[in-house]
Amino acid sequence: MNRSVFMIIILFIDMVVIGHAISSYYETRRKIPDTQLGYCLIASFAFVILRKYIWFDTTLFIGLLYLILFLFFYRISWKEALYYTLILSVSRNLVYLCITCIPVSIYFQILIIEGIYLLLILWEISYLTTLHISKIIIIILTTIYALSSYMIFDYPSIVLTVLLSCLYASILYLIKYLNQLHLDSLKLQTIEQTISIQQQYMDKQKQEMNNFHKQKHDLLARLEILYLLEKNQEYEALHQQLMDMSNQISSIRLEEYTTIIAIDSVLSYYHYNYPQIDITYDCDHFLKLSISDYDISTLCINILKNAVEASFPIDHPKIHLMMKQRYQKLYISCENDYQPGYKKQGHDGWGLSIIEDITQRNHGKYQIHKTSNRFQIEFFFPIGE
Repeated sequence: MNRSVFMIIILFIDMVVIGHAISSYYETRRKIPDTQLGYCLIASFAFVILRKYIWFDTTLFIGLLYLILFLFFYRISWKEALYYTLILSVSRNLVYLCITCIPVSIYFQILIIEGIYLLLILWEISYLTTLHISKIIIIILTTIYALSSYMIFDYPSIVLTVLLSCLYASILYLIKYLNQLHLDSLKLQTIEQTISIQQQYMDKQKQEMNNFHKQKHDLLARLEILYLLEKNQEYEALHQQLMDMSNQISSIRLEEYTTIIAIDSVLSYYHYNYPQIDITYDCDHFLKLSISDYDISTLCINILKNAVEASFPIDHPKIHLMMKQRYQKLYISCENDYQPGYKKQGHDGWGLSIIEDITQRNHGKYQIHKTSNRFQIEFFFPIGE
């Protein structure tokens, strides 16, 4: 087996491991299993053994830059930073190792290497829609340094590398800008939906109040009839009138889940529009909120929307929403049935970006739990004195 075939096999095996690890990383939201960290360590040690094929000092420098990037800009734990550093360092070196084995000109190798690494960066940006400028600059400088280290005596290659990096930096800025525009557009749509839901709820409550006033007028008239029946000792008719009044009073009900209209309107909307789904709730009647009505209604709209969409392929689906005040914390939980592997057409995951934005802006935290057929998302928001 020649060297090129051997390196391609290593590339394929390690990319499978890396892809699985990255997928798990984003799916579980920074809950990294020790076994997958071990996979990355084994892959890195494999490069130490094969260091005669690469510049090991450059690899260490790139890894150090990644580690600094993740620890100080992403602000994640050392374990997570090490995990992601190993992923990117190993994948970068694999790309270099394989491409430099191809018997083509150095300029074509640079184009291929930059293109593949650009795809890795773009893949990352598709998840990190709020990527800061400082992170992009560090990634670009790392790319320039790495390529220049391999071709330090080839001045045209360095110039080409810098030009390509500037081009890709412009592409990154453009993608970040377009992503932000799309996110702002979705937020605007959410605002319009929130207003529509609350308007629909208020119209419904207004109609209920009108019915209430009509019933009140009718009951007052019945009281006069009751007085006359009792005065004339017509007890059988009096009993029938009391039964009719009892049924009439029991039918008078204003729809209310909590004392917060922003939450009630969302619950009422999903109850009314999705009768085929068993939506239950357990909410404290008096909730002390530290976040705005807009944020809490937007949060409820998005988590219930995701739960409803995940419930479509399920027979007799159930959704349970809970809102409680616990130890100076507002606890929100939404649990629903879901079918593993099902993804609704047109669902792009932007709702989760809005949820993350609301959670961070209000200094909260959220957790995701999955079993074979149940999905749960939990939120914790601080409540001031």
